[in-house]
Amino acid sequence: MDLRRIQHKSPGVPPSAWTLPLPFLTGCSPYMEIGGAYFPGWLLSLFLGAAAGAMLRTALVRNGIDSFIEPHALAWPAIITALSAFSWLLFFSQ
Repeated sequence: MDLRRIQHKSPGVPPSAWTLPLPFLTGCSPYMEIGGAYFPGWLLSLFLGAAAGAMLRTALVRNGIDSFIEPHALAWPAIITALSAFSWLLFFSQ
């Protein structure tokens, strides 16, 4: 099988059409000023989600509930992602 012949093409939409809205999306992320430096809102949400996930895991380990969450390698990144998305909605949704 020749992999060079296989190409993904969108029917009826030129590839350049997907890049046209990108310049208009540059101002969509809110920025927060912390100590004179500007940080994007998603970065703060990521840190808040990671901190909340660490506190949640500590509480679950102390109560013996952490052993029921399997597999850890998939569950905890998903929990941290969900907590980050929740913090984004809590602080930055308008």
